[in-house]
Amino acid sequence: MIKQFLKYIRLQVALLTKGRLFFRVYLHHEKMKNYNLPLKEYWDKMSVPISQHHIDKPYDLDYLLLLAEIINNEDIVEILEVGCSCGMNLIWLDKKTEASYFGVDLSDTAVQIGVKRFPHIGMAQMDLIKDEPLRHKFGLVFSRATLQHIPPQEIEQVFKKVCSMSSNKLVVYEASGKPFGKVPDSRATFRHDYERLIPENGFEIQYKQGKAWVCRRM
Repeated sequence: MIKQFLKYIRLQVALLTKGRLFFRVYLHHEKMKNYNLPLKEYWDKMSVPISQHHIDKPYDLDYLLLLAEIINNEDIVEILEVGCSCGMNLIWLDKKTEASYFGVDLSDTAVQIGVKRFPHIGMAQMDLIKDEPLRHKFGLVFSRATLQHIPPQEIEQVFKKVCSMSSNKLVVYEASGKPFGKVPDSRATFRHDYERLIPENGFEIQYKQGKAWVCRRM
């Protein structure tokens, strides 16, 4: 009885702590979307509260488990995350696999936080719209909730860049829906036609699990 009570207390404390941090991130989102900020500046300012809440707590465990299964089953040795933020997905995967990891993100602040926290994980700032793709080819390239912020008029060239950095596998996990938020260029989420974009860029869809398209190069 005492052990069960202590376990319950620990659970409530953990939920309260996590809930408080999540609420801080949510409030910061609500505050920031009232300012007419460019996309990069918006995510630079969001990086600190996001890192405090998510640096050791990935957003989507099911998605990471799927990625780890693919990496381990297919012996993929080099992985790139597009939109890595502070590196929380990369560090989780690094602990579960034997692969090497690299990430790119629009936010300088997020990359600086990640490099300082996880010096053995390679990260760099990259603007998917303006910058050229990396020349190095990775066995797996993946994204989560990144391409959804790319405007429709830019998604064709951005997706082509993303695909060009993969030699084998591509996993795309992107929410879709109508644009939301008071500042479209900061909080907008766009619906893209991945079922068309994927084969047009030399990949075939192997299967779809939840919001994740698992693909391989044709």
